[in-house]
Amino acid sequence: MLISYFPAYSVVRMKNLLSSALVVTVFIFEPALASGETARTDNQTGGLGVGAVIGSPTAITGKKYLNSSSAIDFGISFFASDYTLLYADYLIHFHGIIKTSGLEQVQGYLGIGGLLAYSNNSRSSVSGYLGTSQGSIGLGVRVPFGLLWPLPTAPVEFFGEIAPGISVIPSTSMLIEIGIGARFFFR
Repeated sequence: MLISYFPAYSVVRMKNLLSSALVVTVFIFEPALASGETARTDNQTGGLGVGAVIGSPTAITGKKYLNSSSAIDFGISFFASDYTLLYADYLIHFHGIIKTSGLEQVQGYLGIGGLLAYSNNSRSSVSGYLGTSQGSIGLGVRVPFGLLWPLPTAPVEFFGEIAPGISVIPSTSMLIEIGIGARFFFR
């Protein structure tokens, strides 16, 4: 399945679920927001990160830090001959999420982005943001949040994220993307 979605949910239920996710996210990131700590590891400075994410969707991913607390990430996913998916997000990073010794490098992040899907096959019904005809285009909005662990001694970061969102075209439905991955940064 491309992305988990819940067509039975009404728009009100989707808004309530996304609002709840935002409240939980703010609660998790509140300690870092209050302290004003935002940073990244020097090993990721100035380079482009390339890697993979496994989940829904499984994708080739990239990331470029814009400054010490923000980045752009993007990905492309192919599912055999069924669809192609592109996504891009603007992310804000929060350092100091975990205060436990040995895990100080773990950072939280929160962002907003969009996705574009292209259907390579015909379908009998609309599926999330994929239409019924071959060549149909789907658009959606996503709000990724997660944790990442940049290695202090190597230009590598590991991450896990959840990205709830809403499909806008061809139909309105809730989307949830979940994945874990890693990126290597080239300088």
